[in-house]
Amino acid sequence: MKIINILYIVIILAISIYLQLIYISYKEYSEKKTNPLFKPETYNIKGKFTYDSIPLNSENPIDNIYLSLVFPAYNENERLEIPLKETIKYLNTLKISYEIIIVNDGSKDNTFEIIKKIIEKNPNNNIIGVNYKKNGGKGYAVKTGMNYVRGEYILMLDSDGATDIRDYEKLFNEIKGNENSIAIGSRKIILENVERVWYRNIMGIVNNIIVQNIIGVKGIKDTQCGFKLFTRKSARIIFKNLHIVRWAFDVDILYICKKSNIIVKEVPVNWKEIPGSKLVVLTATISFFRDYFAMISFYNSGFWKINLDKQFIDGK
Repeated sequence: MKIINILYIVIILAISIYLQLIYISYKEYSEKKTNPLFKPETYNIKGKFTYDSIPLNSENPIDNIYLSLVFPAYNENERLEIPLKETIKYLNTLKISYEIIIVNDGSKDNTFEIIKKIIEKNPNNNIIGVNYKKNGGKGYAVKTGMNYVRGEYILMLDSDGATDIRDYEKLFNEIKGNENSIAIGSRKIILENVERVWYRNIMGIVNNIIVQNIIGVKGIKDTQCGFKLFTRKSARIIFKNLHIVRWAFDVDILYICKKSNIIVKEVPVNWKEIPGSKLVVLTATISFFRDYFAMISFYNSGFWKINLDKQFIDGK
């Protein structure tokens, strides 16, 4: 009897922990719609401004912008300026129209002051700063930035410059002419070009096993690389439906692609570890598992749906 009682207690505890984890994940997603601390403000060279309508609602590019770049930034006052400078220098060689959207994800340092300084130093480079007061997670920062993109193509990239910006052309060549596709950078295809600390390699291996065999996103070697290129059509479908707002949001992107029949091209990129990462192994691991539980539970139950209706995608 004692063994049975212990088993009952273990089962009840496991169920309680599971329910608590998926509730936290759901709360993280839902509270951002109403909490004023997550209300974004947008800035350009002229100062604070507002858009007449959400640019992502537009099916077509706006103002002849060809490429939009979205940089999520959290406590990046020491790492942000150099990668932005290199990115702008590279983009100017391409002879294309572009915009750069930098999202300050509720930083506790002076990241937003750095963003405003970058805007002032580059008055001719179409840089937009987005700011809200409370940290929402990397996925929320990217989703928020995506609301303001006007380009035909959209590049999501990390603000530390870990991936060589010149690899944009590799990704572009994979999806050029196919609007129903995305290209994602992979740090695992050419390992000789990758420099990273050992525990992040282990996390990547474990994460890949879960994603492939439990979440069901198969055939992708590296889900977490922060270098992803979207067509406008694919970005509208994905980010209108994105639910996960922290580290596991990349997997949510790929899950939505799978369910929406969006083609995913995985492309080798040159990547290196940049000192100053904000990732804390224990909290990130808990966050990953919590969000994976939420994806499995809410998508499979139909509580979360992937809505492909054109009126929904158009924001109507």
